[in-house]
Amino acid sequence: MNKIEDSPLSILYVSHGGGPLPLLGDESHREMVANLRQVTAQIARPAAIIVISAHWEAGKATITAGANPSLIYDYYGFPKQSYEIQYPVSGEPALARKVLALLKDKGIDAELDDQRGFDHGLFVPLKIMYPEADIPCIQLSLVDSLNPVEHIKLGEALAGLGKENLGKVAVDEHFAMIPGALEEAIRRDLEQGLKPLCVVATLGTTGSTAIDPLKPIGEICEKYGIWLHVDAALAGTALILPEKRRMAEGIEKADTFVFNPHKWMFTNFDCSAYFVKDKEALIRTFEILPEYLKTREAERVNNYRDWGIPLGRRFRALKLWFVIRTYGVKGLQEKIRRHLQLAEYFVKKIEASADFELLAPVPLNTICFRYNTVGRSYSTKELNQLNADLLERVNDSGKAFLTHTKLNDIYTIRMVIGQTQVEKRHVDAAWDLIVAEAKRRR
Repeated sequence: MNKIEDSPLSILYVSHGGGPLPLLGDESHREMVANLRQVTAQIARPAAIIVISAHWEAGKATITAGANPSLIYDYYGFPKQSYEIQYPVSGEPALARKVLALLKDKGIDAELDDQRGFDHGLFVPLKIMYPEADIPCIQLSLVDSLNPVEHIKLGEALAGLGKENLGKVAVDEHFAMIPGALEEAIRRDLEQGLKPLCVVATLGTTGSTAIDPLKPIGEICEKYGIWLHVDAALAGTALILPEKRRMAEGIEKADTFVFNPHKWMFTNFDCSAYFVKDKEALIRTFEILPEYLKTREAERVNNYRDWGIPLGRRFRALKLWFVIRTYGVKGLQEKIRRHLQLAEYFVKKIEASADFELLAPVPLNTICFRYNTVGRSYSTKELNQLNADLLERVNDSGKAFLTHTKLNDIYTIRMVIGQTQVEKRHVDAAWDLIVAEAKRRR
């Protein structure tokens, strides 16, 4: 019992519809049955199982806590042989107590119920996956009124993926991930009995547009069987330029890749482009197929509802299509190149000034800098405040809008040159404004 109470939880999402029909040879459920059996063969045999389901009649989240729960046959309208289904699986009170503690720790109202039985949401899929009924189970029944915040808390509680399981990897002097530090962190986790499941690399970090070295990172992920996701939020747009594609060397080893056309490809918010190497990995996780979603066209189209959490989604691709049709590839490339040229122009102004300094490399169109005049001695705290005040005055002018970050605890002003119609005169005007506001505080 102690082993179960103290061990972490692993989560497998299984969706099914049609009540008992999958167990009665229903033709429309044969693929689902085959998929469940295939999944069972691919995963490690669990010590115990939690099944999560929704029940509108419950006043709060309820956890079965009996040692030998009965089966609940709520099968009105289904064939009478539905009531002959047997699945004599035992409960697991120790696991029920652990789940209760996890939910309460997240502020979710829940209770144990040692009288409640297992319904078909539990015994239908499990009879397919583990017909011997020899793995103890509990069922967590959720109220349908749980709000989104509570659902997030539920996920945190059961998945166990809190901040303590989020590892940060060391970066170099350019703020890019160090591959050797990544592999060391992976080995350390494995030695402690932990299983790293995903590495998130970045093409253009939010703070400084640092470029992580994808090739060695990808090789490490491949070596240890870890999912590699690449976030190229703003910087991904630059990949339409042949001369910038070198920064994505090794991208073929990524499992997923995302960038945001609404950040630098002139598309109205929001629009994110998500690429996945193996769509079946998403479909196995998110697919649902109740009767009302079945169509004759299912095999001819991509049902994107099965690629992520939302069932419905806006037609975001349409506005991106209009942008591409308006400018064409060549037109987009010309604008992106012009932005990069203007960024280089702004960098030269900083380098030529005795009052400002660069704080990070500038691979693209984001310039990280601060005011730090030569001949004056300031503490880090004083400089941080000076630059915070400078940024506020520039923005309050209404003539420009800059943002900030902190790099190694240094307050950093960020100039991003990416507006669709930006010209050299706008960059000059912004620089003149920054210099003028800085002089006011000397």
